[in-house]
Amino acid sequence: MRYSLIVIFALLAFVSANAENKTVKPIKSWNGSLDDAKLSKLAPTTNYINTAKEFDKLWEGWKLGKEKPKIDFTKQLVVLGTTSGGRGNLRITISEKGDLKVLFFGTRDFRPGFRYEIAIISAEGIKSINGKEYKRKEID
Repeated sequence: MRYSLIVIFALLAFVSANAENKTVKPIKSWNGSLDDAKLSKLAPTTNYINTAKEFDKLWEGWKLGKEKPKIDFTKQLVVLGTTSGGRGNLRITISEKGDLKVLFFGTRDFRPGFRYEIAIISAEGIKSINGKEYKRKEID
């Protein structure tokens, strides 16, 4: 019972802290599953990619398809999440101060590999990502 109350209070604090944040709609997004769990290490720990070189490495390493999307990293950003569990849900919000929050919630299952979700978003107005300063890369 005590543990349940702690979880409820933590969820309420999270919801109220994110209430003022605006949901960011992806320009394009896709998700999938890969059987080789070792490939999840190609995902950046920052939950975002801001250079074509980094994106190419991920796209080719995960073998995501022949038609790689064209991304203008001077104006756009790639955000992503992975989970070794079941389905995942990428949630992207931005505060009035320009702090982008990239959260990925996953359910638990015991299938091999990992699941992912990737989204291309506009980089306009982003000053920080998950509380850390963000500097847009213009040359790769």
